[in-house]
Amino acid sequence: MLELQFKDAHEFEEYFFAPKGEIYLNMFEGVKEGLNNDLDNVTFAEISFDDGTLMVLDANRSEWKQNLENCINYFIQTEQFELCSEIKECIKLLDDE
Repeated sequence: MLELQFKDAHEFEEYFFAPKGEIYLNMFEGVKEGLNNDLDNVTFAEISFDDGTLMVLDANRSEWKQNLENCINYFIQTEQFELCSEIKECIKLLDDE
């Protein structure tokens, strides 16, 4: 799980709207762990702010396929095709449930 610390909401927005694959990779790893361990919910990241606020990014099993499709779109754009292949295998597992 990804753990991030930000000074404020502005710094958070700058991070998430920048072209970074870290959140997508953590999203994929979280879903993969959820599939391997037959979980119903996975946490991708915990984000804390200097004011003590904590934000948890998670997803229920019913949301995993859409999350993985978002990951594929990102990894296609960044030409990380090997990851796309692994993600497609996870989508197939979800489709077969």
